[in-house]
Amino acid sequence: MSTATTEVKNSLRDVKTDAENAAHRAGTSVRNMLDSASDELAHVKEVVNDQIHNKPVQSSLIALGAGVILGLLIRR
Repeated sequence: MSTATTEVKNSLRDVKTDAENAAHRAGTSVRNMLDSASDELAHVKEVVNDQIHNKPVQSSLIALGAGVILGLLIRR
């Protein structure tokens, strides 16, 4: 095999390795973001649930108001 062919094969192998490493880093980053978002949503759910149990009348009125506003917006 010629030196040029060997260099091309080595370059392609390096490109493949770099692409695999970049894909792995991207996957890890996405997993970390999803884990963080999941934790944040769990916290928000807990806070909202506590608020609903502590102030049921206020929560019902807020839900009613949001429903009326959404209904008006959708109707247009």
